[in-house]
Amino acid sequence: WEISLHQGFITPDLATYQQFALNDARFATKLPERMKYECASTLPSAVMTAATGLYAASADSETPTLKKPWTNEGRDAYKGESIVVLGGSGSVGQCGKAFACLEQECHCNTKLPSSALQFARLSGFSNIVVTASPANFDLCTQLGGKDATRVIDRSSPTLASDIAQALSGAKPKIVFDAVSSEQTQEIAWDILDDGGVLVLLLSPVINQAKYPAKHMNYIHGVAHFPHLQDFATELFAALTGMLEKEDIVVGSRFTPLQTMGTKKLIIAIIHSQTNLWFCMEDWAQSKMAWRVYAS
Repeated sequence: WEISLHQGFITPDLATYQQFALNDARFATKLPERMKYECASTLPSAVMTAATGLYAASADSETPTLKKPWTNEGRDAYKGESIVVLGGSGSVGQCGKAFACLEQECHCNTKLPSSALQFARLSGFSNIVVTASPANFDLCTQLGGKDATRVIDRSSPTLASDIAQALSGAKPKIVFDAVSSEQTQEIAWDILDDGGVLVLLLSPVINQAKYPAKHMNYIHGVAHFPHLQDFATELFAALTGMLEKEDIVVGSRFTPLQTMGTKKLIIAIIHSQTNLWFCMEDWAQSKMAWRVYAS
């Protein structure tokens, strides 16, 4: 039988973390045979969010979008242009962190997790400027392509000027702010070109009225939202092919901690400084034991 990935929803029938759940087949994609689902379990929501910010029409249909790189028209369409990704090593900045396979026979690509950076590479951007912690510099360079990607320390006291220098004075038409803090939003608005788009994953905190010639797209990458359903259908249909061709790749940056009860789970959440993935075990016996994976 085939394993598929899908994005759930908040309603009880479509939600996950249960023994059985329904799903809309439009928002499912086949998992390549060489991958285990543990490796790709974050892909649906992370890919949907990153792709929505870059390629989907906004709810008001007025914000400019990029051409989709899974089409002939959109592949490598932005050669010679720049893009900025703030928070490039996060789950959406990467377009989905992946989890360590626990089975010896899994043949997942273990080089990289997948990415908004990878979509930028597929779109052909010649200058991909990324912020990340120094520990993730090599990861981001591999994700975006070593010839195109310039990674800047997210903690630099001169972050704004460092980004401007990496852009060689040019202003990008799109900034993908996967952090969406007040600091990153302010920097993003300042470096964005007139007519360009700032993509935010969290609520805007800077008054857009200060930048009347620029656009903002505050997104929720949820396939089930009515205005995103057609886009999501197209994306999930294309995703299997992108995974098969390794246009989008996943890797193993996560280490299993242990199987634990709910009390220890709460402690793990409190002490974790990175993304967590939870797999509920023994649901039928209602033991509520979880396996936790942390980067």
